[in-house]
Amino acid sequence: MSILKSVAVATIIGCMGSSLLYAEAPIKDGQGHGQQIKGKKHNMKNIFQQLNLTKEQRKELRASRKDMRKTIKNHKSNKLKTGDFITEKGVDRKGMLKAATTRTVTITNSRADMIEKTLKILTPEQRKKFVSLLKAK
Repeated sequence: MSILKSVAVATIIGCMGSSLLYAEAPIKDGQGHGQQIKGKKHNMKNIFQQLNLTKEQRKELRASRKDMRKTIKNHKSNKLKTGDFITEKGVDRKGMLKAATTRTVTITNSRADMIEKTLKILTPEQRKKFVSLLKAK
């Protein structure tokens, strides 16, 4: 039962982290997944433009995003394969849940790290505005 609770908590945290990091873009008729992601990037770009970042801050944020992309790429390569948990005797539910929980927690921690790095780069006034703009989106 505790594994299921862990998965639930990790899923909730992951959803919260992704909504903080990537402002939600409204889904419009005819928009596929690619347009949604593009819309999220556009929203974040607008938020950062409103913060009046210095050149140094922009440089640090670019480097931070580059690191995050590498991390995400590594996580995507560790995709769960259902076949790894199926045998002729049945399904290894505990193994499947453990792998899913580990992956979700790792990705969520990466997102939280990205948010923390971003907040450290910003000035106190920019942090306040950043948080309020994210909550408004």
